Amino acid sequence: MSTGFKGVASLDVFDYSNGMTIRKLIEDVGGVRSAARLLGVAPSTAHYYCRTNRIPLQRLLVLAVMAERLSSGQYTYEQIIKEFA
Repeated sequence: MSTGFKGVASLDVFDYSNGMTIRKLIEDVGGVRSAARLLGVAPSTAHYYCRTNRIPLQRLLVLAVMAERLSSGQYTYEQIIKEFA
């Protein structure tokens, strides 16, 4: 049975050209608990973002700012937004 969704990629076959994932960004800001505190969500919600590699735009913006500051120049805000938004 088809769900009608087109263009939805499975996480194991999706090609991340630069290796950037929500999990990596969350790890760079200090892990799931730290990211949950920064984003104002429960740790289980932050873990869900890691598992699905999806995050609401408003929270992505906050995570992008913090990841840029804490990743020692590995990521820029613009790269993160371009990759996920």
